[in-house]
Amino acid sequence: MLKERAPNYLRRVEKNLSCLDGGLVGVDIDGVIQASYVNALHKVSHHLRAAVSKHQLITYWELVKIVSDHGIEGSMALKFAKDAWNERSVFLNSPLMPGASTLLETLHEIQVPHIIVSSRPPEFLDETMEWFDSNFPWIKADNIVLGRDKGMTGGEFKRSVVEKFGIKVHIEDAYEEALEIANKTPARVLLVPQPWNANEHINHPRIKFLGPYDDNVGVWPVMRFLASSEAWSFLRGD
Repeated sequence: MLKERAPNYLRRVEKNLSCLDGGLVGVDIDGVIQASYVNALHKVSHHLRAAVSKHQLITYWELVKIVSDHGIEGSMALKFAKDAWNERSVFLNSPLMPGASTLLETLHEIQVPHIIVSSRPPEFLDETMEWFDSNFPWIKADNIVLGRDKGMTGGEFKRSVVEKFGIKVHIEDAYEEALEIANKTPARVLLVPQPWNANEHINHPRIKFLGPYDDNVGVWPVMRFLASSEAWSFLRGD
C-alpha cells in the first residue's frame, strides 16, 4: 500500500486535493490510464506494412494524414483511423500508461471521489470494464462514463460529463478537449504530455500543461504535480 511505501507523498497529495472539498476528479482513459496507442499503432503498421510510431502523432488526428500518405484517401482514411482506436482487442489488451497505477491507487487510498471519463463509443463498455476489472477491480461500472452521441466531439462529450457530475479537476491528454472543458466549465485540467499536445501554445489559467513530453514519463508528471507546493494554488484557483 502507498501509505506504507510513500507516506510523505500521500500526505502531500491528500492535503492538496482536500481543497476540492469532496469534489470529483475526472480521469481520461486513452493516453492517460491506458496506452491504447501501442496496440492501435501495431495494427496500423501491420496493415500499412510500414512502421508507424507514436512520435509521428504530432496532432490528435495525425493518423488520418499518415494513412492518407500510404494510399488510403478521403473518408476511408478517417474511417481507418477511427477503427484503429475503436477496436475490441485494442481496448481489451493495451498496457497501462507509466504511473497510471500509482495515480488511481492514490485516489483510491486517500478516498478522493473520481470517475473515469472517455469518449469511447458506448458499445465498448464491456471491453472497457473487463480491462478495469483485471487492473483496477475497485473501479466499478457506475464510475466509468463513456459513449458520446453521434456527431458530438470528444471535447463536447467530456465537457457535458464535467458539467453533469460537477467534476472539479480533469486529467486529460487531448488539448482540444482540455480547452473545451476549461472554456465552458469552472473545472481545472491537468494535461498529460503527449506528442499530440507537445507543440501547443497553452496559455489558459485553468489548464496546467505538465510537459515537456518524454516517451517514458506517462502520467508521472501528474503525480509529481499533485504532491507539489504549486498544486494547492492551481486547484483552488488562487
